[in-house]
Amino acid sequence: MDASLSMRGEKIALLAVASAVVSLCLPPRRLSLMGFDSGIRWVKKFEEDLPIERIVERVLELPTGGFTNIELALQETEKTLSLFHKEKANVVLITDGKYTEGNDPTPLASHFPRLHVLKIGRDQAGRSLLFELCARGNGRFFEARKISELPNTMYKAMRTVLR
Repeated sequence: MDASLSMRGEKIALLAVASAVVSLCLPPRRLSLMGFDSGIRWVKKFEEDLPIERIVERVLELPTGGFTNIELALQETEKTLSLFHKEKANVVLITDGKYTEGNDPTPLASHFPRLHVLKIGRDQAGRSLLFELCARGNGRFFEARKISELPNTMYKAMRTVLR
């Protein structure tokens, strides 16, 4: 989950709602959540058992700052998945699409069996990059421009991810 400076305010609230929806749909041991900007901050690791309320709190506690390093987030995700069942993994990148640090993350997308993207917010910056990540990662693109769109968007995303 993108927790860079551009994600403050309404967007971090969208992240918290998205995290709650995902947490309701998956067994806790199969869920891992990470916030990223110029660095990585774990919200929940695989095998960790946390109530949904605590997951939402941890997302809301993510400091929004730094740059958006999607490359770093994908590298860390790949490392984590190598310890678990990578071939069955569905990775969902949640971001507003403003990649501002690190190298082009596009080549990393093919390292995942399914890399989906949930774009949040109205800004169209980075949209083409996110479509490319989905294409190379055999995933789908979802978008919630405002809070009122999030429930339907998350429902569609979860139906796809959990198939």
